[in-house]
Amino acid sequence: MNDHLPGRPAGLIAALKRCGTSLLVYVPDSWLGPVVDAAQTQAGIRAVCATREEEALAICCGALFTGAKSVLLIQNVGLLSSGAAAVTLLNRFRLPLLILISQRGGLDDPRASHIPKGEAIRPVLAGLGIPYSQADPHADLEAQVAAAGQYVDEADGPFALLLCKEDLRGG
Repeated sequence: MNDHLPGRPAGLIAALKRCGTSLLVYVPDSWLGPVVDAAQTQAGIRAVCATREEEALAICCGALFTGAKSVLLIQNVGLLSSGAAAVTLLNRFRLPLLILISQRGGLDDPRASHIPKGEAIRPVLAGLGIPYSQADPHADLEAQVAAAGQYVDEADGPFALLLCKEDLRGG
């Protein structure tokens, strides 16, 4: 690992690199900043900022159609607002996209306005037909991201990994 990238964000990016990821597309969010910073300082992964979640999803899907392995990094509300695009692109074409989602609205999120997002994300993922898992903040994040990447490859379809604040900030 790079000494300039301490903690879990660096491990997350290291795991993505080992999985062959070449493109990380994100929508800015305060929790996601450390992961984006880690990606931008690493050779081999291009971090692309999108203005909206639907745009980020479309960029990832376009990259997948060209053979580039991409990962989508968004807040849970971003997936909630781009559900139609997820159904149309991911499920229709069965695209192998790893989606890393900041799980806002839990006990580690001080904003009460995020609580409904946190409560809705799992049923929405299930309704969209996107398999998912909640990362364990006390376990090896690199291994969990690698397992999620392997699932995407073997299932040849999407998978979402829900990440808490500790996963995204680390230390």
